[in-house]
Amino acid sequence: MRLPRKPLRTLAVLAVAAFSLTGCMKLDMNMTVNSDDTVDGTIIMALDKSVLQLSGKSPEQAFAEAGDSLTELPKGTRTEVYDDGKYYGKKIVYDDLPLTEFNTGEKGAPSITHANGKYLFTADLDTGADGLGPQAEMVKPFLSSLQISFAVTFPGKVVEHDAKAVVDGDTVRWNVALGGKNELRAVAEEGSAFPWLVVAIVGGVLGLAVIVGIVLLSVWLTRRKAAPALADPAATSFDPATVRQPVGANPATSTHPTPQQGGTDGYPQP
Repeated sequence: MRLPRKPLRTLAVLAVAAFSLTGCMKLDMNMTVNSDDTVDGTIIMALDKSVLQLSGKSPEQAFAEAGDSLTELPKGTRTEVYDDGKYYGKKIVYDDLPLTEFNTGEKGAPSITHANGKYLFTADLDTGADGLGPQAEMVKPFLSSLQISFAVTFPGKVVEHDAKAVVDGDTVRWNVALGGKNELRAVAEEGSAFPWLVVAIVGGVLGLAVIVGIVLLSVWLTRRKAAPALADPAATSFDPATVRQPVGANPATSTHPTPQQGGTDGYPQP
């Protein structure tokens, strides 16, 4: 995607009126590379409202020219009003933009390629004042105090980057100083596929846990059944007093008293 020159020229001309100020311009470019070889992103181009007031126009009028010139954007790209209270401008939004459309093929333009399992981002941004026309000499001293925040988020780990880049996880960020050449480069791996190995390991651990649980439960149940039998004395000791004498047993050896012999009608013999 090409950084629009005409909007940049318009912003720079407006900023000349406040060349003694710093931090009055916001240029943020953020891109997210998706694993399906598409790009989502935003470009914010805004100026401090106090600077816009110096132009003698409303914020809407001051940015009318810049907004009207954004006609070379890829299909599906939309523009929105950007207003955070301090800065006012335009926000360009694009979603699911194929890499083939993102890459314009122009020399130095931001480019993202996907090959051999890696993503390569390059950009040779000439942010000098040469393309600003008659105002170039006036703008040059001012441009050096401005920066573009440029960030690319990859689907995988960042493995290479230039010296100016700052890496935060899968995101590479540059604070590009205007007024000169800036060569950006970063290489990242493809995003990790679904973690089947991790799932397999976790599944295996859970499976082993279930097996161990079943074994422990079986042992516990077995011991529980055996415990009452060991605790009952009647099941493990013999007490003769509790055993009834069989019919016809020898009275002499019987532990029970022998009934007294009775006579007729059950009375004792004289």
